[in-house]
Amino acid sequence: MLSIIICSVSEERLNAVSKNIADTVGVDYELLAFNNALQKWPIAKVYNSQASLARFPFLLFVHEDVLFYTKGWGKIIEDKLQEENCGVIGFAGSRAKLNTYSGWWTGCDVWDCSNYWFYNQQGERMQALGGFYKAERYKQVVVIDGFAMFVRKQVWKENMFDEKLLTGFHCYDIDFSLAVSRHYDNYVCNSHIELCHMSNGSFGKEWINETIKMHKEKWGRILPVMIKDKASSRALLKRREEFLAFFFLKIVYTHASENVKRLVRKEFMVRPFSLRHLRNILLLPFLKCEKND
Repeated sequence: MLSIIICSVSEERLNAVSKNIADTVGVDYELLAFNNALQKWPIAKVYNSQASLARFPFLLFVHEDVLFYTKGWGKIIEDKLQEENCGVIGFAGSRAKLNTYSGWWTGCDVWDCSNYWFYNQQGERMQALGGFYKAERYKQVVVIDGFAMFVRKQVWKENMFDEKLLTGFHCYDIDFSLAVSRHYDNYVCNSHIELCHMSNGSFGKEWINETIKMHKEKWGRILPVMIKDKASSRALLKRREEFLAFFFLKIVYTHASENVKRLVRKEFMVRPFSLRHLRNILLLPFLKCEKND
């Protein structure tokens, strides 16, 4: 019994995903599709409002540009959600959220795992699949990409989306899955369920601003958060944090306002010293810089 929640801005896409769900889900469900084309509510507010109306004990927050390939995926997920310590289940996530501005991923195979199809900018269908041992059906993670997130309604009630902090359409997934991970185990589902996310995300000014706000006002003081194992190490953590910090700075140079550029550049300059950090500092004059005030 699944309540499926969609924040919709496209009637065409909503019709396509609604038909796809009906053809593949394999369990009793209800569809709670909120037309946000006119309201333009923050996605956190939409998700909270619709989840509060849900009649069923299991929730799926899903984007309208997702199509499921596997028949009967609802029953497979419900079996996992019934485990007492199960938190959020998704199809892309990471075992670590490091102490730097970033999205859900670290760019490191030790931590990142995913299972979904997508279309690249050339229109080619590609598969993002990795981070699992072959026999694993689920991999425990701390953060999850929000294009599809399953969770028990009770778990959502205990960790509602932060609509006061996040007033746009970004970071709600990282914030929500991080909050749930403090009390439950989050998972990425392996290829026994296949689906396609038609897009693969993008970075822009709004994403930059929401990411900075989320880190500064909420999570920065407790990061990094990670699932520790033999493959993890302090040296790896430092290398990845430096990589992500420089990656974010390059995005800021292209998309952000001058004030944000100055803020992030200043914070980047005082990061812990290493040869890699020195190299990145020397590269700063060569970064592409555009005026976006």
